[in-house]
Amino acid sequence: MSKPPAHRFPVTVTHLPVTRCQICQRTVAYRPGTLTEVLTGHYRRAHPEALDLASREPTAETPH
Repeated sequence: MSKPPAHRFPVTVTHLPVTRCQICQRTVAYRPGTLTEVLTGHYRRAHPEALDLASREPTAETPH
């Protein structure tokens, strides 16, 4: 019994720049110009406690 011919579909491979999460060292790919949004999304999903702690840290006030 022979196999039916395999159908091939065109595939586009895009090489995206990557960065690493400083907490879990996971590689995160992003499109150019979207690094901040992608990393923020990763932190919200994977490390919400880190964002919560960062929002509680006092900020240095600038003199008027």
